Amino acid sequence: MKLSSPVHSPTEIYDKLHDYNISSQITNYGLYSQIHTAYHRIHRIPLAVKIISKNRIADLPKKERILFNETILSPLLDHPNIIHVEEIIENNSKIFQFMQFAEKGDLLHSLQKCPPDQKTCFKYVEQLLAAVERIHSLGIVHRDIKLENILITSNDVLKLSDFGLASITCDGIMKDNCGSYEYSAPEAISHAEFDGFKADMWGVGIIIYALFQKRLPFEDVRMGYNYNKPVDFSRIPDPLQELCKKLLSLDPNERPSADEARRMLGHTHTVPVFSALAQDPRTFDQFTASKLCQTIGLPINEIRADIQSDEFSEIKVLAVLINQRNLILRPASRSVSEPAHRPTQLYASRLKADGCDVMQAIRDYLLPKRCLISSPLSDTPEIVLNGKYADKRVSFTCNDSPDGYCSIEMYPDEGSDDVCKSVIHHLEKSFFVV
Repeated sequence: MKLSSPVHSPTEIYDKLHDYNISSQITNYGLYSQIHTAYHRIHRIPLAVKIISKNRIADLPKKERILFNETILSPLLDHPNIIHVEEIIENNSKIFQFMQFAEKGDLLHSLQKCPPDQKTCFKYVEQLLAAVERIHSLGIVHRDIKLENILITSNDVLKLSDFGLASITCDGIMKDNCGSYEYSAPEAISHAEFDGFKADMWGVGIIIYALFQKRLPFEDVRMGYNYNKPVDFSRIPDPLQELCKKLLSLDPNERPSADEARRMLGHTHTVPVFSALAQDPRTFDQFTASKLCQTIGLPINEIRADIQSDEFSEIKVLAVLINQRNLILRPASRSVSEPAHRPTQLYASRLKADGCDVMQAIRDYLLPKRCLISSPLSDTPEIVLNGKYADKRVSFTCNDSPDGYCSIEMYPDEGSDDVCKSVIHHLEKSFFVV
């Protein structure tokens, strides 16, 4: 992912979308998405936006996993060395993932254009290990650690990005390789099953090598590649040279985990694999279950049962992430479920339905009408109809209650009452009203 600085040239055209202006110029593209620069129209904050085509992703064999990672997992990952996803918005044909802008682009670009000095390289290694330690502590395998997926901010903070191929796992066992061969562990290329955590650490070893040697240790890699050829580690200083050699061991069992690697570099407070999931189920409140219900699209009783179970699950990982985010974001003066800027008018209804069904009904009704809808993960979800001169905007909350009902409240901006009336009328026709 290579991003140029969002300087607004006279020839650059910007499209308005929700609270953002998006450049028409493509800075990078992938199999199912394009990367553009953008900026917040009110706060003037530069951002990057990944625009995901629903039509293109529908043809991919792993479409459900990719959509889950891009729209649910990535926005919940909160760490100083993981790229921050600001907001997810969708319309009828696209999903927009607005994320933190990394002014220096990706690490491949940095190494080619302006190689960092040794001190900065040490700093990058520390930050990369911290990011990988964090995701592994949650049972998340990145599966595509490479120079292009590591972004650098203007103040040299490393950000691990692109979790589109990531997996949440109870044991680390992966059954297929999906990363670039030059960064893939040998066993990921040649074996039907392999340890994803150990394969990620091989990728970290490749990054450390590239930072100091200014090239990849293994090039033109393909099936049957000979990894026993001599590798030059001479430019890698101690203690990183020993660590890099261990990470690039052909035996996965000899590779240190992320927390072990950090201990090798002198850190005493480290976080082992899966350790972040050791949370008492009683600490998960109704809000967390309701958010998951609406986001994943599963009945809330299934969500509650999964959270309370002793078994490892993706839902439990997401519940931990939502819980931790709530502790950070929840203002003491108001409920998380209340809009930050509440207009005076309120439209409300209480429906005999799960939040997942209500959210799906809202999407099915509004998306064909050219509306934008923000993700249920948003602190204050919104419905926006972009107009030529003014937008119609509605903040709304959707909350499941323990008795099996869902309450929806809608707060229109001036001139947007008709949107609320129309949505409430549609929902009350679709579900039993209390």
